[in-house]
Amino acid sequence: MRARCLILAMVLMVAAAVLSGCLSEQKIKIQNELSKLTDRFIEHLEAAEVAELEAMFADRLLLHTGVGMLDLLGEFMEELKIFWLEEWLPNPSEQDPERELWAGHLLQEMLARYGEDPTDPAIEELAAAAAERVTLGYYFSDLTEAEPEVVDEWLDQCSFSKAGITIPQGVLVEWFSVFLQYGITYEITGRSAPFEDDGKWYVWLDAVQTNPWGTGGREFILGFSRTGDQWLIDFFRIVYD
Repeated sequence: MRARCLILAMVLMVAAAVLSGCLSEQKIKIQNELSKLTDRFIEHLEAAEVAELEAMFADRLLLHTGVGMLDLLGEFMEELKIFWLEEWLPNPSEQDPERELWAGHLLQEMLARYGEDPTDPAIEELAAAAAERVTLGYYFSDLTEAEPEVVDEWLDQCSFSKAGITIPQGVLVEWFSVFLQYGITYEITGRSAPFEDDGKWYVWLDAVQTNPWGTGGREFILGFSRTGDQWLIDFFRIVYD
């Protein structure tokens, strides 16, 4: 009986070792694939090839613009929500909802619900949604200089959290386009090997940003997801803090 137990233990140990080796080989394969993808990203970024960069982005990405900026956007959303609930709804003549970019339809619905039942809990939800759309709308307009109609289409696909802003790839593509339009370029001066964190793969890049007014350091973090038989960038973070 003891001999059988020893044999079983040895079999399990061998199986674990084989499985561990397979997992290591799989991780090495992923690292090699992501290293090549990162090489391409760097090449296209430094060459200012926006169309080629666009092909490397997932349809939807998580954009992290720094803890400070995300906190600021969140605070503005909260202040705008409170303004609409506490000041505008009791006296809506001070602001025409039809003139509010990106959230006029939500403000109209708030007014209608408020007229029927001022305690309707849906009113606060609508105010929060409107505040998010307006805040992100102006933020995207500043980043990309896109037309309001384009921003409105983006907002239908966006959501905000302290982890970042979920965006369609068009936001990031237009952001890069604006950089290049104003003569802003990048040189990657350092990089990490692809690393895994909580089941997701990332690469950290050190960059020098050059513009007509001078140069400055930047750090980017790229996150990747596998779609079909290819890896795509679905996370982009600029490290300011």
